[in-house]
Amino acid sequence: MALSAVAFSLMATLVKIAGPSIPNQELVALRSLASILPIAAMFVVRKVPLRLHKPGWLFLRGFLGYLAITCWFVSLNRLSLPDSVMIQYTSPVFVALMAPTLIGERSGARDRWALAIAIAGVALVVRPGLGLNLPGASIGLAGAICSAGAYLTIRSLRHSDHPFVVMLAFPAVASVCALTVILATPIVGRFVALPGDPSGWIWPDGRGWALISGIALMTAAGQVTLTYGLQLEPAGRATVATYLAVAVSIPLGIVLFDQWPDSWMLVGGAMVIGAVAAISVVKHRPVAPPAGAGGGRMTEGLEE
Repeated sequence: MALSAVAFSLMATLVKIAGPSIPNQELVALRSLASILPIAAMFVVRKVPLRLHKPGWLFLRGFLGYLAITCWFVSLNRLSLPDSVMIQYTSPVFVALMAPTLIGERSGARDRWALAIAIAGVALVVRPGLGLNLPGASIGLAGAICSAGAYLTIRSLRHSDHPFVVMLAFPAVASVCALTVILATPIVGRFVALPGDPSGWIWPDGRGWALISGIALMTAAGQVTLTYGLQLEPAGRATVATYLAVAVSIPLGIVLFDQWPDSWMLVGGAMVIGAVAAISVVKHRPVAPPAGAGGGRMTEGLEE
């Protein structure tokens, strides 16, 4: 779990470095295409047939993941690295908030107290009007909510579709959506003035390909170590280890971007992490990282 947290933190760092020179949807498309390779290898090694029992729900899972990763990549270029990572990792709070209503998962009094603390922590992390870039924070928070929705669709699919199929839905749909936006951008640009590069695609130079290769490598490493970590670690320990990504992002932000976390982010982040860990211990189920970070993966049934 610790290795997956480090890998996803490094992936976020590379995305932030690449952001000014490579368009958002290009990064989403290339990152998603790279994620397909290790999942396809798992299909081959385990000899799992590609069968879709609920294609509509699988598409929804992938589309919500696409929105989550798009929002996260935008927020990485508008906020400091620690702030962006912490906001994205608030998604388990929204899972706990929406699960009783949307998928009928019960919550006890202890869950509700922990959730109240977590929501207060989210408010401190976002801290509207207190210096944080509000558009960037809002986009990041929208990504966290989409990530929570993606995780809830995974919970709904756990009895119908094989876990590998659910894993594949995210990068497959995200790749198609991002490439569609890239192809449509120059057509729409003929009629509407669009910000940024009008082509929607900038062919990377050597440095760009090196960054993209690093993003792909860290994504694959994070996915593999996360999958096995969620199977082997107890719920509470796995959840806390997942949030090491936030801790790792702090020194990376300081050293590479001269971005220091403030006391609001540290206190709010501690409240979120503690509350989410408490909920995971009560439910005896580890909380996976957000869909945008390669999370939202389902490990139930991997022994099939």
